[in-house]
Amino acid sequence: MHRTHLFPLVLLLLAAQPVAAESSARFRIDPLAKVKIQGLSAKDIATFYAGVDAITNHLASIPAVNTPAPPVCIALQREVFRVPLTPNQAQGKVNISYLAQMSGQTCRAAKIVNSSVEMNLNYAPFHNQNAGYSQDDAGWMLAPQTYTKLDDGLFLIQIRSRRYYVITRDREPALVPVTMERYLKSAERKAQQQVEEAEQAGQRHEEWVNDMHSQYGRNLEKADAKMRSMLATNIQQADKQNQELLAKAKAPRDELRGRLASLSPEQRAQPACLEFLKGGLEENVTGGRCVAPALGLFALNPALSKPGADKGTLRYLVIEVLDGRHSTEAEHNHNHRTQLMEHFDFAALARVLRSTGK
Repeated sequence: MHRTHLFPLVLLLLAAQPVAAESSARFRIDPLAKVKIQGLSAKDIATFYAGVDAITNHLASIPAVNTPAPPVCIALQREVFRVPLTPNQAQGKVNISYLAQMSGQTCRAAKIVNSSVEMNLNYAPFHNQNAGYSQDDAGWMLAPQTYTKLDDGLFLIQIRSRRYYVITRDREPALVPVTMERYLKSAERKAQQQVEEAEQAGQRHEEWVNDMHSQYGRNLEKADAKMRSMLATNIQQADKQNQELLAKAKAPRDELRGRLASLSPEQRAQPACLEFLKGGLEENVTGGRCVAPALGLFALNPALSKPGADKGTLRYLVIEVLDGRHSTEAEHNHNHRTQLMEHFDFAALARVLRSTGK
């Protein structure tokens, strides 16, 4: 699985707190618990902390965030998730979260009503089962409805009902096309897993037959001919079913292997394109130019997560936006969120990103 090189945050209470009593009641910055990550130097960690501090301070400086009009209540929530068993890596977020109002100027602290606008530090949230098309050892493959360059180093990725604005530090592309070779090899590995599962089922059946003869062999010999014939028939049917399941599992694997073997080097390097057949009930992946309504297959640009000397430097940001109103979202929160994203200054956030680290 593709691993992004990410880093931890520490408990940081920011100085950019609002001063007015009303805005203090309607806006807060939540503290961040320290996460222990092995493999990073103190300098790397300090660099990363400073970058997270800069991003959080920038969000806290936005008037629509720090002084929301009643009855909107906002909290900047910062989270860090470690990548299990992987040194030097963690996943960090700064969420613009909407709180439920309790009474007067006091916002309910316990319940988060909506948290659909997220600032992700070196972590692409579209790498998951809800947004991804398929996964291989290098990471998630995506089939976005839209992948557009909006500005130098700013990209819009639309996946179903979510928009992702990706800002890259060194202005690299956010995504790269998935080649036919990568797609076919990934599909072949998944098909091979199905073959192995069918083989294991056959082995379990053989073990059961052997166990039956071992435990009840003498009794079976004493049974009448009808009982012995019934058992033999059941075993034969199970054998046939296992063989059919194995053949059924091998067919798509062999087809994928043959398809890959038939491609020239140029065809292997072509971008993979996802076509929807029979009203979207079936899918087919072809190589070459992708024409709508077919969708191109993409993956996170590996250049964004290659390890380097500047391990603590933020490499890219992802701003996640949920389109439409969430089922538990208050109307005033939805209206505020919509207006906030309509006027969000991505260029300013990009300048903050590129001013950190290094």
